[in-house]
Formats: sequence, structure tokens, C-alpha cells
Amino acid sequence: KVRLSGLSFDIYTQLNDVELDNTISCIKADHPDAGEVMINGHLRSKGICIPRS
Repeated sequence: KVRLSGLSFDIYTQLNDVELDNTISCIKADHPDAGEVMINGHLRSKGICIPRS
């Protein structure tokens, strides 16, 4: 879908599943009631941009 829209994968941060899980676990430890929107905001504030799928 990204290729069809002419976008590049370079806009997304390259993280493996373990790195992403660890980062989200740290966020959830500090903010246990955070939902998807808050988690995405925290990730963006750390310079991490991931696709929503």
C-alpha cells in the first residue's frame, strides 16, 4: 500500500519486534493506562515513526 501511494519506507523507523516491544514496555511501565494514541504519541516524541498495521 505504501509503494502504491508513492511513499517510501524511509519515513518509518527501522526497529525489530524486540526493540519495539521493549520501547512500548517502558512507556507502559511509566503510563500503564496509556492507549494506542498515547503510545503512538510517546513513540513519535522519541523520534520513532512506525506504520499502523
